[in-house]
Amino acid sequence: MAFKIDPSVLNSASLRLAVIGNNISNSGVTGFKGSDFSDVLASSSGSTSANGVRVAGSRQLFTQGTVQSSGNGLDMAINGKGFYRLFRPSDGSFGYTRDGSFNLDKDGKITNPTGDILTGYGVDASNKVSVGTLKELQIDTRNSAPKATEFARMNLLLDSRYDSILPAQVFNPQNADTYTSTTISTVYDKQGSSATLQSYFVKRDVGKWDVYTTVDGEPTSSTVSAGPPPTTTLHPSATMQFGQDGKLRSYNKYFANTSNSSGNIVVNNTPGAQTQVSLDIQYPDSAAFLAEFKLDFTKTQQYASDFLSSTQQDGFPTGQFQSVSVDKDGTLYANYSSGQSSIVGQVVLATFPSETNLVQDRNNQFVETSASGAPIINQPGKGGAGQVLGSSIETAGVDLTSEMIKLISAQRTYQANSEVVKRQDQIMQTVIGISQ
Repeated sequence: MAFKIDPSVLNSASLRLAVIGNNISNSGVTGFKGSDFSDVLASSSGSTSANGVRVAGSRQLFTQGTVQSSGNGLDMAINGKGFYRLFRPSDGSFGYTRDGSFNLDKDGKITNPTGDILTGYGVDASNKVSVGTLKELQIDTRNSAPKATEFARMNLLLDSRYDSILPAQVFNPQNADTYTSTTISTVYDKQGSSATLQSYFVKRDVGKWDVYTTVDGEPTSSTVSAGPPPTTTLHPSATMQFGQDGKLRSYNKYFANTSNSSGNIVVNNTPGAQTQVSLDIQYPDSAAFLAEFKLDFTKTQQYASDFLSSTQQDGFPTGQFQSVSVDKDGTLYANYSSGQSSIVGQVVLATFPSETNLVQDRNNQFVETSASGAPIINQPGKGGAGQVLGSSIETAGVDLTSEMIKLISAQRTYQANSEVVKRQDQIMQTVIGISQ
């Protein structure tokens, strides 16, 4: 008498439990992708060959995980297909992962917690992404260069209800009774030092306003008499005339610190096309050179309303590096304390002809195989690759509830098959007892 109990059923149940256990144990790992176990019938029950089951293996699943916000600007989640391409310094190989938990190392390289380096496209001399050659992404954390103010625009609303018409040639920046309104703005020289631009608006007549300007308290339009004693006369930088509709109609522009042969202020009497309402403001910068920028009044209007002003200017001081952020197309930006940002690279995504044939490797990464095909490198959002979401992470693509149900089922299968072995042993013990 003989029994034929195929141990493959226990081996299959054991492997199923191992796959499910791996999914459950990694369900909290960022970007983790679980596996699904499968087996098939080895042969029919009437066959004279082996019975039981044959292990077909586990199938890699790439279910999209939930995207969650994080407090780290370098955290990245992929919405769609694709993998980050990592260079692994330990052996010079490349790994592919969905885990977008990144930080800067001491050299400014973007690395994961195990020191593998994110790769992508760098930038050229003009700070434009250089597509084509992949490199290790590295951020320059030095201070950003300043930019001198070259253009400033004032958006002004002058109050036409102001009744006091101040007499000509009466203006003193120290005496608030000699001007109607004033506004203060900040401009920058070539070394990033700030200067205070103050503009004064004096109503001279109905619809007619003079504009005086100073930089750090020094007038930008004045003459000095031969004396003795020499005296300084302040002159308006411009005179603006408004129509009945409150729109700017014409202007006179006075050149700064210059005089003609007769000693009079040189006046540009050409009625201004509004796109030309600008002043050339000169002042000494921190290196004792003259700096100059254009001050534009194109947007000035006059209505029966309270005085309003705002200034836009294109200069900024030097900035300290603060953080890195990423756009959905993978473009990386370095952000500075000056409020400026600059492009420093672009993340790429790799897709595969058959991603299910990738092989899981160390550090939550995959490696390519002949069955998966070679990686196809694309910018995020192109060539079938997904988009990159900054300051976010992708949770594990594992449904914990479903895995727990599978675990219960696999456990019952294992117990049932082990019970068959146990019963076989009991029967054999009985047979042995009878024969004695």
